[in-house]
Amino acid sequence: MKRFSLLCLVLLLAGCATHGAVVTGSASYRERMALLPGTVLEATLEDVSKADAPAVIVGQTRLEDLGNPPFDFAIPYNPKDIVTNHTYVVRARILSGTDVLFVTDTAYPILTMAHKGPAKLLLVRAAGGAAAGSAGVDPNIGTLPARFAGEIPCANCSAIRYQVDLLPDQLFFSRMVYEGRQTVHDEIGNWSVPPEGGRLVLTPETGEPTQFSLPTAGHLRMLDRTGKEIDSKHNYELVRDDKLAALDPAAPLAGMYAQGDDGGIFTECSTGMKLAVLKEDDNAALEAAYNKMPHEPGQPLKVELEGRISLTPPAGTGGDLPVISVMRFNYIWPGETCGQRFATSPLENSYWKLTRVAYQPIVLAPGQREPYLVLQAQDRRLTGYAGCNRMTGSYTLKENELRFSQTATTKMACVKGMDTESEFLKALDEVRQWHIDGEHLTLSNEYGAVLAVFEAVALP
Repeated sequence: MKRFSLLCLVLLLAGCATHGAVVTGSASYRERMALLPGTVLEATLEDVSKADAPAVIVGQTRLEDLGNPPFDFAIPYNPKDIVTNHTYVVRARILSGTDVLFVTDTAYPILTMAHKGPAKLLLVRAAGGAAAGSAGVDPNIGTLPARFAGEIPCANCSAIRYQVDLLPDQLFFSRMVYEGRQTVHDEIGNWSVPPEGGRLVLTPETGEPTQFSLPTAGHLRMLDRTGKEIDSKHNYELVRDDKLAALDPAAPLAGMYAQGDDGGIFTECSTGMKLAVLKEDDNAALEAAYNKMPHEPGQPLKVELEGRISLTPPAGTGGDLPVISVMRFNYIWPGETCGQRFATSPLENSYWKLTRVAYQPIVLAPGQREPYLVLQAQDRRLTGYAGCNRMTGSYTLKENELRFSQTATTKMACVKGMDTESEFLKALDEVRQWHIDGEHLTLSNEYGAVLAVFEAVALP
């Protein structure tokens, strides 16, 4: 529907402006948070050719009734205003009244210097926005942060002590302590209240959402997996108690890691939460893996780790960011990102860049072409590049079952890429299942073992 609306907008603008043109794009942010009614997006096309002068606005647009990201936009401009040797960029911001909530913190080149677009903007929280753990107010929950706790039934232990911390930027931390089993289960993720109200939904980084009804102020009542009341004489209610200590959850996490002058910064994928990395525990292994991989100075690389988060930095560490202690570093995936928040790419007719094969990351040499595949829905044909050679083939698709056949490649040899190509083709031959999570595609064998992982790439 959004793509259709954008097409309509482009056609409308083209019809209304004499000899006009438009720059198209989308804007998103990593935080999983709903925007209040009346929030608007402003996007501008700017000439930034003169370093010692303010940018010149060439075109601009304003979107209202935003809904959820990504937000598609079209900026009208007059082609006569474009100079081929000038530099043009797209910027955007999201406002609630006069308050700026999100902004672009980098320039997105467009139009000249071979930058064709569409522009794909990632916005960050504006300075002065709510930080994790800071105070706020939600019309459904009340003042934030809010902490709820209670004991709920356990099938194979005496009880489960359950605490949920709701933070003002729609983050949540939760902890389940299984009495008598010495088992603790922590989660982090995003909380939301549907537009119709009456329910609280906790969406963790992995796993299924947990739902609660909001029976009275200061109370949460757990619902079943379908969102219905649990018919039981046992207690499923959590009661607000702001005297509780804030949780410091420990959990497996994925995110973008970068090193700077002030140390490492980890930005968690599912929430967009930015965390300063403490120099303790397994941080040395994380730093070593990052430094081993080729990258630009300060470039974030995707990592997987087990960490403990604290909203309050230890005394003497300085800074105002929440912190994470790396209990165990697991993997680094240099060819991947977290993907665009809320975006989901279809299996067919998408460009899928290979990022992992045979449990190994794809690391490209300078100038080396990336392996990829495209599944063409019209004739069920496979096309792509295997690492050294172009490849073609066919496939069959039924629900989550996928098989490739008649895969063939050209016969060119290359100095680098043959090992990747061999593993890639072997993986395709064994594929039986597929799964998409946002902008990441996982191909598995008949037993569910992961063979290859891909990331969707937007093409001009």
